[in-house]
Amino acid sequence: MSLIIQTLNRLKGRGKNKPVPPGLKGEVRKEEGGKRFFIYSGVIIILAGALSILLINRDKLLYGDREIKLSRVENTPKIARNTASTSDRKPVNIEKEKPEKTSESINPIAPEEKHTVKKEPVPPETKKTVAAKKDRQEKKAENKNRKNIYLYNSYISLANSYLEKGDYRESLLYYKKAYSLEKNQKILKNIMVLQILTENFEDLYRYIPQLKEESYIADIAISLIDSGHINRAEEFLSRLIGMSSPYILYAWGILLEKQGKYQQALVYYRKAYQLNPNDQYIAYAYGRILEINGFYKKAVNIYTGMLNLEGLDERIKEILQERIKILR
Repeated sequence: MSLIIQTLNRLKGRGKNKPVPPGLKGEVRKEEGGKRFFIYSGVIIILAGALSILLINRDKLLYGDREIKLSRVENTPKIARNTASTSDRKPVNIEKEKPEKTSESINPIAPEEKHTVKKEPVPPETKKTVAAKKDRQEKKAENKNRKNIYLYNSYISLANSYLEKGDYRESLLYYKKAYSLEKNQKILKNIMVLQILTENFEDLYRYIPQLKEESYIADIAISLIDSGHINRAEEFLSRLIGMSSPYILYAWGILLEKQGKYQQALVYYRKAYQLNPNDQYIAYAYGRILEINGFYKKAVNIYTGMLNLEGLDERIKEILQERIKILR
């Protein structure tokens, strides 16, 4: 809350220095001084109230609808069969072993003394036995695959159910069981967020190398920030230095903004926006930090451009329209 009050004070201060629109300057009669004083006071109060709402709702707009925290996982596993068909297997070339030289090879036996061994044909029953064995193996693999799918669906249903009840430990247990059957990135993200919520950080660091989706990696950092683990979030992001993903840069911006480092946050938000200007949350964060730093005209340009984005969140749309009216 202190961060919000601090930021509000910064914005109030900057608001006083904002250029007066054309047509408002000029001589004012003494008897009108009191009226103008009350009008300006009212404008300042309205601006302060609007900015307070902006800052109070900041976290919800940053984190709420990007599935940064936890999301249901559908029962649609892609568990592969354990056996491959013969057509999918690479044929193995077996080289015949060369016979060693013996005294007989030096003094070969006469042709009439050689003993020839006739090869008996393979009985038809043997081929049937091989085919039957192969069929049994395929059926066994198919049954195992069906069992895994059943278990996966059961684990996901239980994990989602416990998640909705707010029982994070039980939900985490069943998401882990599902992940053992299907290496799904969405499940892994849920596991890691639940580990943050239950403060199980040892397992969290063990799973980090398995998370490949860049937007999910950023979500983990934001979850740490949102949970109040600022130092852990900074340590986590420090391991990702060199990554040019807009989502990672966006997470850095959130961290720096939380720390009150608004000018540094502006640098990271700008880079994220340049890489992905169509992400409404990145664009909104960039516009908001421009406004906090006093760049009102640039902020209005960003807000106005956002109104043309497809799938724009209705809550963000309302705030954008309100901010444009105030800043123009």
